Amino acid sequence: MIARLAPALAAVALVVLAPAARAGFVFPVTFDDPGGGYAAYYRPIAQHVAAAGAIWDRHLGGEASLEVVVKFDPGTPRATGRSLTSSFAYQNWDGRYVYHQGAGAEIRDGVDPNGADPDIEIVLGPGYLRDELWFDPRPFARTAPVPTDRTDAVSVFLHELGHAIGFNGWRDLTTGQLPPTYASTYEAWSFNWYDDVYFYGPNATAAYGGRYVPLTRRNWPHVGNWDGLPGDDLLFDLMNGEKFYRGYRFDVSALDVAILADLGLPLQPAAAVPEPMSVGLLAVGGLLAARRARRPVRRT
Repeated sequence: MIARLAPALAAVALVVLAPAARAGFVFPVTFDDPGGGYAAYYRPIAQHVAAAGAIWDRHLGGEASLEVVVKFDPGTPRATGRSLTSSFAYQNWDGRYVYHQGAGAEIRDGVDPNGADPDIEIVLGPGYLRDELWFDPRPFARTAPVPTDRTDAVSVFLHELGHAIGFNGWRDLTTGQLPPTYASTYEAWSFNWYDDVYFYGPNATAAYGGRYVPLTRRNWPHVGNWDGLPGDDLLFDLMNGEKFYRGYRFDVSALDVAILADLGLPLQPAAAVPEPMSVGLLAVGGLLAARRARRPVRRT
């Protein structure tokens, strides 16, 4: 993969570390930007990715250098994020082979599943970058008010890193059906119920007041739905799949952390037993061939 990316990578690699942060995660950022047309955005993007990574670092245990490649695509209306590989986890009770997202596997096991290749891809639509995102003058402090006509960039990168770490898979967005032979760790803890899909991991269920967590209809790697549908109390959760509110600063919730705990990710001691959240505000086996890394789909 790196051989395909290298010719187009801009000659820049920015690493911005949170001041006085725990030495857990590092997020080196490179840019796939032929001609350097978006060079003016390189530094603020790298800073805000690092700030988002530092927030995840406060919740998740482990140590990892998670290389991020940022691309700019006029065909992308907003932003997307994903791991660029996956890692075999186990064979499920129904015979499916279950895979960690590559970034989540590296956090969990300390082993980079795709070596020197980038671990995470973030794609930004140029119009969204230019006309919608607000870059915080102090992204690690997050104290400045977010303009009411802009979307907070740290929140967006927090969300996209969440997909790369665990909130992703291969479930059909229209039918909600899983592939017959494989699934992600996120999908292994979910089930269909008529028009809806629910996440039923024990940590997430406890964090959601003893209830299964409704996933976003036809956007399953997210939680919550519009008013009147299951999960309409999750519209202000970082990983909601309906809307990012302008003028609002999203943060990692206890529910987000609980879901990642169900996926097998290590947590910081303070986050090990998530409390119920106040929503609204805010058997290993298989052939070696079956362990081949699968490429996660891209999610917004």
